[in-house]
Amino acid sequence: QRFAGAANLDAVLGQVGPAARDAEAVVLAGVSAGGIGATLSYGRAAQALVPAPVHLLADGGPVPLDAAAFDPALQRQWIETWGLALPAGCLDCDPGRGPGLGAVLPFWTRRYPDRRFGAVAFQDDVALRILYGAVGPECADERGPTCKLTPDAYAAGLQSVRDALPTDAAALFVLPGEGHTSLLSPELFDRASGATALTDWLGTLATGGVLPEVGTVP
Repeated sequence: QRFAGAANLDAVLGQVGPAARDAEAVVLAGVSAGGIGATLSYGRAAQALVPAPVHLLADGGPVPLDAAAFDPALQRQWIETWGLALPAGCLDCDPGRGPGLGAVLPFWTRRYPDRRFGAVAFQDDVALRILYGAVGPECADERGPTCKLTPDAYAAGLQSVRDALPTDAAALFVLPGEGHTSLLSPELFDRASGATALTDWLGTLATGGVLPEVGTVP
């Protein structure tokens, strides 16, 4: 099987680049696995669209830095299966040397400190618990009895993301409940955590404002 996500992104950037480079700001957004892909591919967009500032939004795709929430063996399987390219200079992005793929987002925040980076997650996202818990051959169809993170392991994974992000420039928005994604949901404009509407927070990200942490990790 041939995977062409990176080639497709490069093709899109080649098409939109001439116009997007004149924009006041660009938001690279991905939903679910697309949020993970957008995070891993952020550098391609940031370089292709200079001088426009590119912000990042991962909806339903925060990548844990906690090994108990994202097993290094599973990370290596992802890298080998999809031919994932790790950012040059990010030693911690290699699961054999550091937290692995979860270190990619903090790496971008250090390389592009004037950009905004946001991730949206639910307190108990069953889809992500299955995605990050599918370790071992018995989980090939994601249906094995142990092929799902426990709620505590998932929460620790979310907290590891929050702890690794710098204040003001990057943040995690945590919604209550068991949902998965929001951007494409008909309920997008009704979603909030406490007194903060998700759409208001997204507007802050898109305009490069101070991005607050919102919501509670259980």
